Amino acid sequence: MFWVFFTGRSRRGREQAAVLGAFPAPPENPGEVIVGPTSGLYVGTTPTQNWVDRVQVDDIGDRAQAAAVGYTHGVAIQRRGASTIWIPRDALIGVRTTNRAAGKVMHAGGLLAFDWSLPSGADLTSALRADDKDDYSRWLVAFPGPTETTDPNAAE
Repeated sequence: MFWVFFTGRSRRGREQAAVLGAFPAPPENPGEVIVGPTSGLYVGTTPTQNWVDRVQVDDIGDRAQAAAVGYTHGVAIQRRGASTIWIPRDALIGVRTTNRAAGKVMHAGGLLAFDWSLPSGADLTSALRADDKDDYSRWLVAFPGPTETTDPNAAE
């Protein structure tokens, strides 16, 4: 049973990697800190239009304790025991709160969502459930843009 699970996950990751392309590596100089760190649980990354289809490329799909830090050149989601997810500033579409991401449903505004684009043109959403929800407003101010908050009654 475990073999079937890991084989399927590996196959899914290879299929997604072919479509999504390479993920950006964290730069040596990310710039000045403008918000964070915000600690919490990284819940996952999904295509923006499909909040239940977790990205399985490399270890991107692994949930982990994390800290999100906003820099002048982008956002780093530094995950414990997994790679850092780097979202370049020019790839960041917006920061918002939502109640659902990566197959997880929370109360209204329970997750901090980073909408961004890969160089391949694929739009993704990476989400964090912060330990301190008061941090969310600091992120929304630091990275203004589309800040649509998901309607809690719209959970599918």
